[in-house]
Amino acid sequence: MAPRDGWRGARMDEWLNADPASLVDEVVTAKWMTGEEVDGDDPAARLAVGAEIARAQADLRGEVEAGPDGRILVHREMALSDEALDALAPGDALGICWAFDRKGAHGYDARAGGARRVVTAWAEPGDVAWAQVLAAWSSGEGEARLAAGAGVELVGIADRDGTPRRADLAGSEFGTARTLPTGPSPR
Repeated sequence: MAPRDGWRGARMDEWLNADPASLVDEVVTAKWMTGEEVDGDDPAARLAVGAEIARAQADLRGEVEAGPDGRILVHREMALSDEALDALAPGDALGICWAFDRKGAHGYDARAGGARRVVTAWAEPGDVAWAQVLAAWSSGEGEARLAAGAGVELVGIADRDGTPRRADLAGSEFGTARTLPTGPSPR
C-alpha cells in the first residue's frame, strides 16, 4: 500500500480495504481530535479500535457509491431559505459535513431558518477525511467529512420530499470551506 499523507489524497481503497490494525494509530489520533480519549498504548483499547474500524469498513464498502470515474456521491442537508437558495452560485462553499447516503443527510442546526434541502454532489475520494470517518462511525456518525479546501460537483438540490430545485446548478463546482448563511438564527 502506498504511504498515506494523513488522509488527504489517499485512495478510498487504502482506507476501506486495509488491515484495520494498520489504521489504528491514525484513527486513535482522529478520535483524540474530536475529544474522545482513547489510550493508544493499551493493547485492549487498540484491539477495540481495530474491531470498530473493521465494522466501519464493512458498512462503508456497502454504503459508498462510486461513479465510473472513481468519484463518490455525497449528500448534505441544509436549511436554506428561498432567498439563500436563489442566491446560491457556483464556487460558494457548502460545508465539510456530508453523508454517504441520502437518508443519512441531516442538518445540524435546527435553529437555522429555511426549508430543509438535500444537496447531492460528486466528491474526490482523496478529499474525504477517512481517519475521521472511521473514528466517528462507531458512535453512530455516518458522516462523509470532506476537506475544507475540497471541491464538489453538484448533482442536484431537492426538497426533503424529493422535489428538485435549482436544476441550473447541476454540474457546477462548489467549495467546502465554510457553510452558506441559511437565514437568521434566534439568539
